[in-house]
Amino acid sequence: MYEDGRVAALHHRRVFAPGLSDAERAEIHHVRTRMERELGREGPGHVHLKFGRGGLIDIEFLAQVLQLAHGARHRALKTPSTRVALARLGALHLLPPDRARALGEAYDFERRLLRSLRLAQARPPDCLPQTGHLLARLARDAGLPSGKALLERHREVAEFVRGEYARVVGS
Repeated sequence: MYEDGRVAALHHRRVFAPGLSDAERAEIHHVRTRMERELGREGPGHVHLKFGRGGLIDIEFLAQVLQLAHGARHRALKTPSTRVALARLGALHLLPPDRARALGEAYDFERRLLRSLRLAQARPPDCLPQTGHLLARLARDAGLPSGKALLERHREVAEFVRGEYARVVGS
C-alpha cells in the first residue's frame, strides 16, 4: 500500500502532467458534447441550467481544461473549487482577468439560480421554467424585475459562457 504522500505525488504527476494534447482536449470536448446531448436535452421551452449549452458544466470543463493544461507549472491551480480556479487563472493571466472575473460571476449567477430553483420545488429539477409563477419567483430571488428579464439575463450569461468554452476548449 502507498503512503498518503506517495499517492498524492503520483496523483499530481498523472493529473497535472505537462500540457494537454490536442487529442486530449478533443476528447474532453467530446465528453462534454455527449453530456449536453444526453443529460441536457434542451429544446424549445426547456433550458437545462447544469448540463445545457452555456450551463454550469461548460464553466467547470473550461476551468478544468486550463487547470490540466497549466497545473504542472502553477501549483495554485491545484484546487477542486471552480470558483477559486477561475480567480487564480485570471490572476496568473492564463485567462484574461476580465473574462475570468466574468466567468466567476456567471458561475455564481447560475449556481444561485439553480439553488433557488431546487429550493422552490420538492424535487431537484435543473430546468429553468419559461413561464409561470415559478419563473416570477426565481426572478425575484435573482433581484430581477420579471421572468422575462431573468430569461434574458440567463440567455446572455449562457451565450457568454459558451463562447468562452468554445474559445478555450473547442467547438
